[in-house]
Amino acid sequence: FMKHHKQNGLHGVVAGLTVISAVVLAGFSLPASAEEWYGAASLGQTKIQENVCGDLSALGYRPCSEDLTDTGLKLAIGNQFTPNAALEFGYADLGEGKVTAAGVSCKVDANGFGASLVGSLPVANQFSFTGRVGLFFWDANVTCSAGAVSVSDSDSGTDLAFGVGARYDITKTVSLRGEWEQYNLDDTDVDMLSLGLMVKFK
Repeated sequence: FMKHHKQNGLHGVVAGLTVISAVVLAGFSLPASAEEWYGAASLGQTKIQENVCGDLSALGYRPCSEDLTDTGLKLAIGNQFTPNAALEFGYADLGEGKVTAAGVSCKVDANGFGASLVGSLPVANQFSFTGRVGLFFWDANVTCSAGAVSVSDSDSGTDLAFGVGARYDITKTVSLRGEWEQYNLDDTDVDMLSLGLMVKFK
């Protein structure tokens, strides 16, 4: 499923890295009393945004079936350096996609580590809208088999990830948050819709 990098991919990575670097420097220049750390864990559904069977069928590889949705997992730690901005580092497992065409079965899985700037906009006493943008350092593995023959390949890269969501503060230290995110892996996009908990600590 992985393709060659987009021509403008490097420009996007450089721009994203510049923004995150500026935020890191700004965050660490604040007094320690202004910083608040938190941990977060989320579970959700991932979907590879590719019409794989459409492309393969057009090339004559029939019959074709695909299952490009799976369960995804996110673990993160963040620094809330202002009331409306945080810098977050985390791990994401984007699950697995499967395709079978003309007797050949393939599966691909991807995971990686990311760094994101997360902004929040309070709209009620305990409710906020959120948005994020950052870099995702990913690894992907593809395995195809036909009968007793099996071949594997892997790829890796650094691309942009972004998302929007909402957060509900259950208590002063525990929040419920839901997010939609998109991870760019070369020319392939993977969406994740997740729900999880965020716990604040000093």
